[in-house]
Amino acid sequence: MNELNKYEQAIVKNADWFILNQKKEGYIDLDGDEFYGIRGDATLVGHSITIRIYAYILTEDKKYLKSAQKSLQWLAERQDSNGGWKKYAGFTLDAAQCVFEGFNTYQKMTKDAQYQKVLKKAAERMIEGTIDDNGNLLLPNIIEIGEYAHFSLLAWKTT
Repeated sequence: MNELNKYEQAIVKNADWFILNQKKEGYIDLDGDEFYGIRGDATLVGHSITIRIYAYILTEDKKYLKSAQKSLQWLAERQDSNGGWKKYAGFTLDAAQCVFEGFNTYQKMTKDAQYQKVLKKAAERMIEGTIDDNGNLLLPNIIEIGEYAHFSLLAWKTT
């Protein structure tokens, strides 16, 4: 890891921590906090996929890819009919935006589109949860509006 700069090293160290806390089924086994209220929250798992994929790209160590793939499969099997992870998420939009990010990073970095259907359903859940049929914003929190605008743009670019 000597050839990696400090930012890249931070990504790899975080990826190692996620692997250390990953259960064999694929989820990250940690107690929740004020943001992640559910043990193994899908929001955290989605974000952690992104970190592990970048660690894989930086190091070419397949342990990061295999770990991320295990989490991708775990999430794909648990996506609900609305496109989110309501039973597995304590965060808004049923974690669709954060899980979408993980699936999107995986697809872009590996060119593997096997989860395209999951990705599209998550994107649809994000849009459904941010605007109504008349185009009015549904989110009262200004911070969330910025976050979901970002994810809407990412969904548009991806799908």
